[in-house]
Amino acid sequence: MEVVRPVIYSGNDFSPVGDKGRVVLPLKFRSLVIQSSGDRPVLYLSKHSKWNCLVGFGDSRRAEIDADLDLQQKMARERGEEFDYDTKAQLLLGGCEQVTIDGSGRFVVPNGLVGPGCVGKEMHFLGHIKFFTLWNPDELNKMGPEFDTAKSMCASFQEEARSKARKQ
Repeated sequence: MEVVRPVIYSGNDFSPVGDKGRVVLPLKFRSLVIQSSGDRPVLYLSKHSKWNCLVGFGDSRRAEIDADLDLQQKMARERGEEFDYDTKAQLLLGGCEQVTIDGSGRFVVPNGLVGPGCVGKEMHFLGHIKFFTLWNPDELNKMGPEFDTAKSMCASFQEEARSKARKQ
């Protein structure tokens, strides 16, 4: 496998959820997933451990997690502490699903990740440096004031999408 540089996911974007539950990975995030994955785009999705949303990232993040686990294990051994590699790996990568992205950036969220509230008729994408989150706007709007900018951006994207729909 080709070694790829980690990417930085930042910004906001938006996508309606189409028929059959297809979501279009917005270009700014799609290009980063492609950059992160080398020759073939690999998107990993999982549920966020604290928030009612999904987490997405490309292959370089998965490789970074592997390396971080190895480092944590080495450091624990040096301190004479036990390190449960399998449990840590399960927590970080066990819930991830590798998702296929077609040439137009479309993908389907696996049924096991859909969960209550996670996926609606629209998805808001929010960069978090090492990964990005995918939000049902209703769930995003339940978040605290630290998400006010994302909420505002999402509302703007929603209005733009609805305006385009009215014109058609």
